[in-house]
Amino acid sequence: MVDQLLTILKLESAGELLYKGENLHIGTRNIFGGQVLAQSIIAAYETVPDERYIHSLHSYFILPGNPDLPLFFRVDVVRDGRSFSTRRVLVEQNHQTIFIMAASFHKVEAGYNHQKSMPNVAHPDELISFDQLKKGILGMLPSAAKRLIEIDFPFEFKPVDLTNPLLPGKYDPVRQIWFKFRKKEELSRKIQEALLAYVSDYNLLATAILPHEEATFSNTIIASIDHGMWFHRPVNINDWLLYDVNSPTAIAARGFANGQIFDINGQMVASIVQEGLIRPATK
Repeated sequence: MVDQLLTILKLESAGELLYKGENLHIGTRNIFGGQVLAQSIIAAYETVPDERYIHSLHSYFILPGNPDLPLFFRVDVVRDGRSFSTRRVLVEQNHQTIFIMAASFHKVEAGYNHQKSMPNVAHPDELISFDQLKKGILGMLPSAAKRLIEIDFPFEFKPVDLTNPLLPGKYDPVRQIWFKFRKKEELSRKIQEALLAYVSDYNLLATAILPHEEATFSNTIIASIDHGMWFHRPVNINDWLLYDVNSPTAIAARGFANGQIFDINGQMVASIVQEGLIRPATK
């Protein structure tokens, strides 16, 4: 799964400012949103001057993607200024736009520096991997939920607490999870940023169903609507990173979640916001 993820981040040129990408099957009916997000970042990077790095993106998931069909990434060069470059990416499948992203890239500059402190949580060495935890709950899950966690994720996760959106229960809408990429190898900054965007779509919207006692992945339709992300500092995707997520509100079948990602030394590397559909499934 790790090598497959790195492979699909290598897009193929399909014309002027047009790129073709394949899909990674992760046990879901539709394409995982984080995959399209990560590939869109790579497509935009193909057109950006050297030494400019992504610092923010704003995106909308318009239609579900079919994992059996290729994706086409159409890049619009909006502007290259003295310090910033702006790009828009339209992702198409079957001649329909399924995803749009606007992203901004910035040259490296010196400036003021401050950040929120990382939460005081247990070190990942003290925690149990989700790989071990899922073995104990597989027999308790319906087949649809089981398919989601039977696969080997490209990232290793270590939850700080054991609240689990796969099982019924009423919890505070807060999650803290350590994660890291499974394969240790030297990766470019743009690939690491794309991988960070990919994994940022895990464990985010699921936080919005935690306060609702009967809501689980099995009986709730969960789908991302939009995704915003800010890249604050360079990231080492091969080392442990903490995802600190909370869901301040849910209303009208939409859940809202936000979070920050910190590295093992306490540096804040990214901030994320997302709203998504959390509609109770009809029986």
